Amino acid sequence: MLVSPTGSGKTLTATHIIRDAVTRGKRVLFIIHREPLVNKTLSTLHNYEVESVGYIKAGYPHANDVDRVIVASIQTLARRDYPDNIDLVVFDETHTTSFWKTAQKLIYSVS
Repeated sequence: MLVSPTGSGKTLTATHIIRDAVTRGKRVLFIIHREPLVNKTLSTLHNYEVESVGYIKAGYPHANDVDRVIVASIQTLARRDYPDNIDLVVFDETHTTSFWKTAQKLIYSVS
């Protein structure tokens, strides 16, 4: 768990962890609590050369099965099938109560 003030680089830190996991052949799911943050996170991942990134958010089809990283809106992910073969799950903003309750339901439904 990483706790740090706004603007201190939590997404950047997660990006480095994700890049390391992808380099080791792992598949990562990065769950975001608000849909507008999906694009910001995608941009950060691309800026730090994390490739094969897909996303799950309202109005878009499912992520590709070959994407190494999937950035997902928790609201959309809760309504769709959980991606297969995920090795690492990263939650953004877990302190958000409504997000955490939805995340718990999602985790328990696939475990």
